[in-house]
Amino acid sequence: MDSLAAEAATLAQAATVPPPAPPTTPPTTPPVTPPTTPPVTPPVTPSTPPQVPVQFTDISGHWAKSSIETFVSLGITKGYPDSTFRPDNLITRAEFVKMIVMAARLPATPLNPGETGTFSDVPVTHWVSPYLEAAVDHGLVKPSEYAGGQFGPGVNITREEMAVMIVRALGLDAMAYMAQFIPLPFADTGDITSWRRGYLTMAWTGKIMGGYPDNTIKPTANAKRAEAVVMITRMLSQAPSR
Repeated sequence: MDSLAAEAATLAQAATVPPPAPPTTPPTTPPVTPPTTPPVTPPVTPSTPPQVPVQFTDISGHWAKSSIETFVSLGITKGYPDSTFRPDNLITRAEFVKMIVMAARLPATPLNPGETGTFSDVPVTHWVSPYLEAAVDHGLVKPSEYAGGQFGPGVNITREEMAVMIVRALGLDAMAYMAQFIPLPFADTGDITSWRRGYLTMAWTGKIMGGYPDNTIKPTANAKRAEAVVMITRMLSQAPSR
């Protein structure tokens, strides 16, 4: 718009100057040089890296082996330098947030030095900061649900906390309210945090989260890495393709 305005002003100024006397010889018209247009650079499509077989020394015979191998081959998470995955280790809130943000292909939201993050205990320099800010931006994590403005990145995440983020990642947040009225067949439903009941119900009815042989669903139990991987893998099978 600025260039068009400048050109219009130039033409207007030129219009106020009286025309020159007709030349005795026909003026030579210079050739018109078309404006130079910068070449259009096509977008670079990264080549798909070859699928390297996933080999961990501690998942042979594990119930989540297939999901773990799929998860790692998608680049969502990695194992440890000693060629282990440690599927039965507990998983922290920070680790789970990074997993689900990457699985949902949400763009990370890095903050600049000096900026203040959403949570007081997750500074800009924390490795989970860009993933946590993305989770907040897309509604997977809501600051009002965490006491004192602290996320607790090193706290081990519970099964019901995972259910909340997964249901939100699927875009079904609004349906969780009605789902809380669906009866559950488990002996420990009284242990479910009241406002999370609808999310856990949706995770169960959607076959994302299962119960245990003792007829419990263990909502407040700390989740293991294998459980997180399996639940997010099931989430991906239900998510719309991007």
